[in-house]
Amino acid sequence: MKKTINDAIHDPVQLAEVIRPFQGTQTVFPVDVFQIAESLNLFIKFARFESNQAGRYMQPFDQDDHIHLVVLSATDDIQRQRFTLAHEIAHYLRYVYAGISVEIIEAGKVDRKEEEKFVNTFASHLLAPNEKVEDVLPTFKVGDYVPLENIGEMSWIFGLSPLAMASILAYRFDLIDGETDPKILKHRVTTYLNDNTDYDVNKFLETKSALYCQVIDAYRFDLFTIDEHQERRKVIRYIYNEMAGEGIDISIEEVAEIFTDLDLHETKSQFMKTGKQRVIEALGQCEIYRMLAQNNLTFPSLHDIRNLHRRLYQYAPHPEAGGTFRTANASVVGSGLSVVGFQDLPVQWHSLSKEFDDFADVASDLSNSEYLKRALEFHYSLTVLHPFPDGNGRVARAFLNWLLKLRDIPFVFFEKEEMKKQYLGSLSSIDAFNDYKILQLLYMRAIISALAD
Repeated sequence: MKKTINDAIHDPVQLAEVIRPFQGTQTVFPVDVFQIAESLNLFIKFARFESNQAGRYMQPFDQDDHIHLVVLSATDDIQRQRFTLAHEIAHYLRYVYAGISVEIIEAGKVDRKEEEKFVNTFASHLLAPNEKVEDVLPTFKVGDYVPLENIGEMSWIFGLSPLAMASILAYRFDLIDGETDPKILKHRVTTYLNDNTDYDVNKFLETKSALYCQVIDAYRFDLFTIDEHQERRKVIRYIYNEMAGEGIDISIEEVAEIFTDLDLHETKSQFMKTGKQRVIEALGQCEIYRMLAQNNLTFPSLHDIRNLHRRLYQYAPHPEAGGTFRTANASVVGSGLSVVGFQDLPVQWHSLSKEFDDFADVASDLSNSEYLKRALEFHYSLTVLHPFPDGNGRVARAFLNWLLKLRDIPFVFFEKEEMKKQYLGSLSSIDAFNDYKILQLLYMRAIISALAD
């Protein structure tokens, strides 16, 4: 007879077996723990913890509150986020089906260490059940043990960190040679990984991308909206970082002043009268994101990119030049991208426009991760098309954020100089190898970071 959650609630291994099928009709590895949470009506939110905390299960405040929430650290690696979520799922199940609340644990009615041991055992077996580990062992085992050099690739199968994989092999299977005291094992694994970086990069990126896709597909973007004040702060930060990334000398305080004055006085804004280039471009950037902040956006056409470009330069001395194609060859500074020659622009634009219309026809049928992948493909195509004399990057990123907003996905921007370099580097990787995985990973990680703002 098939066990239920109630049957298994006091046995972590059996409970993991009962819960794993909640990921869907087909058992997949790495286990889709985010889909499991969704199937259990457990909501997920990302945050930045001040401490080294990895996550927290938030039980309902009272009997009238039916929201069960897990908060995950947005700064943790995806493998740790997955294990943390599995851990917190166990806390949720123990609260709902066994009545083990935070208050009961704090009152000492349930031993905290034993409870943590239970939920960690559940998480370990949910993500890496004995049967599956034994199934793949022949590929990685050498003699009587699994050597450290094989742990990294083995961990990818289960979506675990190498340390978590090593711990499973050491304590569940006794398959790690040498000292396996927890502190010593952590030091051994960390030291080995730091000293040995020779691994299959393509397979590593594929695994990472698949794990982040699980997050993007299961996350309820529509449930966690931000208020108008938070939205304004994010837009101001976005505009500042976009302009700073283009080498425009402007402070975030100046951007905030321009944005606020434009909001209050519209065309009578005092900044309309300035002839300063940085202010003119800040005004245009503000106009773009005031438009994108509206709630009545519809699916764009490629022609809307020209409209965005007109908005960007609508306060320039010659606004009629906005939206017009360049008439000379160009390059993307700092990227090495192969940009389309200006003579080929009209034909390439027409071809891309038809492809985008095809995307628009099927967009509503795509999962979030598939939708993002297609949107990023067009983002790259726009970047190498480079249709305008200036402002191409800002307009292309604004167009991408337009597409993201239609799925309730927050605006993405790159705040740190290192991230900006990664962004240009990921575009160059597509140019050189036709490989979108790095750009996809960069954006999926940036989306999770934006969810914590």
